[in-house]
Amino acid sequence: MNRRWWALGVTVEVIHVIFVISVLILGRRWLPGYIVNLAIAVTVMGQIIFLWCPLSVLSAYCFRRADPGYRYNPSPTLYLYRRFGRKIGIPIFILLVALSTFVGVSSI
Repeated sequence: MNRRWWALGVTVEVIHVIFVISVLILGRRWLPGYIVNLAIAVTVMGQIIFLWCPLSVLSAYCFRRADPGYRYNPSPTLYLYRRFGRKIGIPIFILLVALSTFVGVSSI
């Protein structure tokens, strides 16, 4: 196992968690509500459009470089689609699109 790649993957995940917590929980204290809502909407829409989070993909790349046997699921939507098929995957996708659109519209 290559420790440098593993450490970089862990660092990316820690930054990822700090970003999510700061935007969701502490964001309204530091920024106006419409900016926080916009950040959430753009993040969720980007993950829906591309079906993965760029930070998760980067950390997975690092973990794969450290351990070639590492298996990565790029998004909950794809995971549910692969595991349970269209009956679960498509409704989750529609729910995420509706939720992110609602959050984006409420920020206007």
